[in-house]
Amino acid sequence: MLKTLDMVKLVSGSDFSCLMIKGESGTGKGLLARTIHKMGNRSEKPFVEVNCSAIPANLIESELFGHKKGAFTDAKEEKLGLFEMADGGTLFLDEIGDMDFNLQAKLLKAMEEQKFRRIGGTADISVNVAIIAATNQNVEKLVQENKFRLDLYYRLNVIPIDIPPLRERSEDIPALADHFLRAFARKFGKSLKGFGENAMQELLAYSWPGNVREFRNVVERGCILTKGDLIDDPGILFPSGSRIQSPAATGVMLNSQGELPAMPLAKAEEMVIRAAMREAKGNKNKAASILGLHRTTLYKKLEEYKILDPA
Repeated sequence: MLKTLDMVKLVSGSDFSCLMIKGESGTGKGLLARTIHKMGNRSEKPFVEVNCSAIPANLIESELFGHKKGAFTDAKEEKLGLFEMADGGTLFLDEIGDMDFNLQAKLLKAMEEQKFRRIGGTADISVNVAIIAATNQNVEKLVQENKFRLDLYYRLNVIPIDIPPLRERSEDIPALADHFLRAFARKFGKSLKGFGENAMQELLAYSWPGNVREFRNVVERGCILTKGDLIDDPGILFPSGSRIQSPAATGVMLNSQGELPAMPLAKAEEMVIRAAMREAKGNKNKAASILGLHRTTLYKKLEEYKILDPA
């Protein structure tokens, strides 16, 4: 994580044109993007964010580039695009891996030329925009599957920043726990002093599939429900059904040393998702919450792994 932060400092001090942040859902890609913007020389200019997976493919072009009145059936008035709104500042394209393949060519052209046309327009509009893209997907695999343009990947990947998942940096957990506890104690007007040994051991032992987002929510729950000045009841942090309780829940047998066996990452991901679906009794919204995933991301994973039911 220190290497990641060092990279952020270097990038923020430069007049970068584009970069890509990679990391699992919940690792803080959006927070990192805003931090880079605030630390850079564009900090006084707009920071405009768009989630590429949350906007239908037939609407995202209009969102990015705007449209003229009458350009299509529902275009009842002229609309500014996000590129124009971000002029001089930063445009954050979250979940770039979900962007429509055909639109990627137009995005690349706008990035390279720093100009574009609104839908239905004839005049070029010039802008000065830095692009930060983020994804929780394996973009290299998407390129191989012809789902992501190779030229756009090269353009965005000039400066790659990888955020490690929380399970790979458990040494950060005590500091994160203290940070969130102090923040929520102020918010709720409580005099909380910290975490007891039992609670901290539970925090350290959990694998955090939802990463920092899930961790923050768990600490918030503890701060709300704890009556004393010390959070020490694991049952408050992890009530029944709020997490995948054990490796056995995934259907994985431990080896003779009591450890999880090595396996392909995709297989491990599939088993964790199946376990979450069982835990949620087939409720996709609840399973997404357990995993710390956006619902649309979970739906795609369920389709990818052909998970049709919680069994």
